[in-house]
Amino acid sequence: MRGLALMGAFYGDPAWLAPDSGFFPKPAPISPHIRRIRRLGRTGEVLELCWPSAFQPLWCASEVRLRVSRADAPWEPPLTIPEREEVLTAIERTARRGHDFRTRYASLSNNRTAHARLYRHHDGPRPTVVLLHGFLGGFSSLDATMLQAKHFYLGGMDVVMTVLPLHGPRRESRGLKPPRFPGSDPRYTVEGFRQLVFDHQALFDYLLCGQVASLGIGGMSLGGYGAALLATLDPRLRFALLHIPLCSISEFALRTGRMVGTQREQREQARALGRVHRPISPSSRPPALPGTRVHIVTGRADEVTGPQQATTLVTHFNAQHHTFSGGHVVQFERTRALQPFFDMLRADGLWNPKSTPRPAATNSTTT
Repeated sequence: MRGLALMGAFYGDPAWLAPDSGFFPKPAPISPHIRRIRRLGRTGEVLELCWPSAFQPLWCASEVRLRVSRADAPWEPPLTIPEREEVLTAIERTARRGHDFRTRYASLSNNRTAHARLYRHHDGPRPTVVLLHGFLGGFSSLDATMLQAKHFYLGGMDVVMTVLPLHGPRRESRGLKPPRFPGSDPRYTVEGFRQLVFDHQALFDYLLCGQVASLGIGGMSLGGYGAALLATLDPRLRFALLHIPLCSISEFALRTGRMVGTQREQREQARALGRVHRPISPSSRPPALPGTRVHIVTGRADEVTGPQQATTLVTHFNAQHHTFSGGHVVQFERTRALQPFFDMLRADGLWNPKSTPRPAATNSTTT
């Protein structure tokens, strides 16, 4: 709890929610390295885009010490100045080989390169959707199936599938251990979402300089959280599709037994973790899109993220809400639930169903 109090005083400072706070810094222009993967018939191609991610974490001992020394820092539970220094020293002592957190994060060399896969028509620019995968994703063949990339493409749109920080080819070697983002160390969770925003806004800047006609976003599960966060930050987006989205990692951790102690102590930990996550929470920031442009799709039998997570986002965005009878993994009737979203794209002239047969109602799985 003392460690969460320290992190909450640093990351949970309400000042970070101001648009000009610098919490989400503006990236420099990028010039991706582009490699052709294969043709898509006679009218399109698949390209791989890679570019250096110049992201830098906020957390370092000197910055933390400076910010949390302020008298108005939101301490809960309250800590004296000596106790703050003691907790910070204990946290930094866990660093390997004496490296601080910022140095360790930067040392994850695979993560320093951002990746995206572009499904492109030759006669562009076209309306384009950027799709974010879920936890443990980042593998293009599986992601393309789960995120309905083919359905978007055959309706006339270009499709970009990105790789989240510390996933897929950006992942470090950890054997059977899951990626560090999101993880039990709250700093990796906060900084991972900061890097997600940094890399995607760099990509958006590049695409909107003549590469695409318009831009929307979609995401599933963890990617739904990332898409929701971007939908509070970037008014250039035309639409957002949040599919079985995660909304609150602290509530997810509480519900899935990641906390310790009595029920009261577990609730206190969840509240403290929620303060740490405040600046990366989609529900902490006003929407950048009107609710009619945000569609949220949930499974009534979802036992992973759970319908309540989506309900929170529906209320926050005043979004269009659609449900299917399946769960997080086996998504019965998903196609039917997605149809109102594609009807919106068709009405706006962004997606043309005449270029592909209307899909049959099929089952699909995701991770």
